[in-house]
Amino acid sequence: GNLTHSSHMGQNFSHDHLRWQSIAELKRSAKLSAEQIKALKKHFDEITPGRHRMTRSQFLHGLRAQKINANDDFLLSLFDIFDVHHTGEIDFKEFCVGVSMFCQGGLGVSLEAIFHLYDVAGDDRITQDEMVSAITAMGTTLRMKRFNESSGMNANTELASHIKTYVQEIFDAYDTDKTGSLDFRQFSEAIHSQPLLKTIVEDSIGGVMEAFEL
Repeated sequence: GNLTHSSHMGQNFSHDHLRWQSIAELKRSAKLSAEQIKALKKHFDEITPGRHRMTRSQFLHGLRAQKINANDDFLLSLFDIFDVHHTGEIDFKEFCVGVSMFCQGGLGVSLEAIFHLYDVAGDDRITQDEMVSAITAMGTTLRMKRFNESSGMNANTELASHIKTYVQEIFDAYDTDKTGSLDFRQFSEAIHSQPLLKTIVEDSIGGVMEAFEL
């Protein structure tokens, strides 16, 4: 449930210094270490000074302050994954649980979160434009190091056109019902069959973790 509506646990999360009960609860629910929880509390407090809930705009500006060079739609899609109650605000527990989806057990556990992250429109399908935008967004952050290495591109090559061509090839192969979009099953098949796409998605997970210094 939403801990801000629980007077006891809500008070624990609202203090500047987390009580041990709060850390124990978050270790169970978010499966994060005490050190990670304390680091996230620092980020949360910096983004939401004087408040105990974080809005979409605060989340966006907070990641901008972290020098995350992804576009706004991509970052707000990330917020929407955290905002499980669809209130437009998240408390500290939701923040921790959201972040934890990207750092638990590697690709298998995080794949659904990545699918929803790429699905900016929130319609449970990923279009070519959404995939291009997501890869480009995280690529800007991570400088697409692995993409460049895998495709043999050099620093002077136009990255955007290569990403678009690569995504077109993915859709030609895995958009089997020719809807112009991929559902979760098709997205999963593409990732497990395409080493480069799997690497790009793993870098997206790494980018989220890097954003929160985990």
